[in-house]
Amino acid sequence: FMVIAFTLLVWGISAWRNYYLQVRNQVLQKTVDIQLQEINLQKEKLEAQLEKLERNYAMKNRLISMIGHDIITPLRFMSNAGNKLLQYKDSISKETYNDVIKTMVETGNNLKDMSTNMLNWIKHHSQGASFDPEAVDLYEAIQQALANVAPMAKFRSIAIQNDCEKNVQLVQYAEPIKNMLFQLLSNSIKYCNDCTIHVSSKIQDQRLQLFVKDEGPGMTEAQVEHLVGSKRSG
Repeated sequence: FMVIAFTLLVWGISAWRNYYLQVRNQVLQKTVDIQLQEINLQKEKLEAQLEKLERNYAMKNRLISMIGHDIITPLRFMSNAGNKLLQYKDSISKETYNDVIKTMVETGNNLKDMSTNMLNWIKHHSQGASFDPEAVDLYEAIQQALANVAPMAKFRSIAIQNDCEKNVQLVQYAEPIKNMLFQLLSNSIKYCNDCTIHVSSKIQDQRLQLFVKDEGPGMTEAQVEHLVGSKRSG
């Protein structure tokens, strides 16, 4: 009888211990699961914050580029034109004087329109929205860009020829396309004097190639390699 009682006692203690360990393991597993959920939530929050920081960083760089080029270039032209008027006010004709003033006013109006578009772009991105691709008439987009740079081109006696075919439609982001055209044309105007700038396009393998050709000094091979190399490394 004592042997049986001792055996039952040992079995009872063993069963209780196994039950205790099982319950403890379940509690530990539940604690681990809760901690893993909290870690995953923290990870998702950190990833979202990192993504937001990257977007803000990209937006800041884009704003620096836009201000440094799209705004500074017209302002530099207006400043140079104003200095020329002051320098030669006694020797230039009234007609030329009025033409320059008119050109400066047109540049100011175009700058105002571009600034409005930039503010809309900033507001659009600050709200976390995204641009949607839309049908863009290439010829008309180029014509709009030409209208924006026309005063600067006229002041430097530069003609700009839109050689692109009409009725060429592409599905793309409209505002970035317009900004790109403006920057390309502004660069060509900046390094040209009394010449003609040609804008053309070609479709090859269902890809559109856009060309802005001027008669400026251009860049050396070393400058091109440096530019391409910096873009690759970036």
